[in-house]
Amino acid sequence: MDRTGEIPEYLDELASCGSGWTSIHEVVFCEPGVAANPAIGLRLRPDAPLPKGMKSIVHNPRNPDNVPEPLCASARNLNPARLAAAVKEFGGGVPLVRNT
Repeated sequence: MDRTGEIPEYLDELASCGSGWTSIHEVVFCEPGVAANPAIGLRLRPDAPLPKGMKSIVHNPRNPDNVPEPLCASARNLNPARLAAAVKEFGGGVPLVRNT
């Protein structure tokens, strides 16, 4: 399932309620092999508003690297260097991490 448009829409939702990047704990780049295709995910801070349709997020200590499906989007043609540059420029200190 291609969820490419949903991450930007959620970022727009966060911005509209005044949260924006302050709600994001980490931006996650899942390289091929971890995911079927490269993917981008968001790990939220505990007090972050949830995207429409999500009622809760379960943090599993046995799988701390998990990114909930509604917060993960396919990124088939992603350039990792450009993603890193964008997060660095616009992310306000939010780290970019790689799931390898």
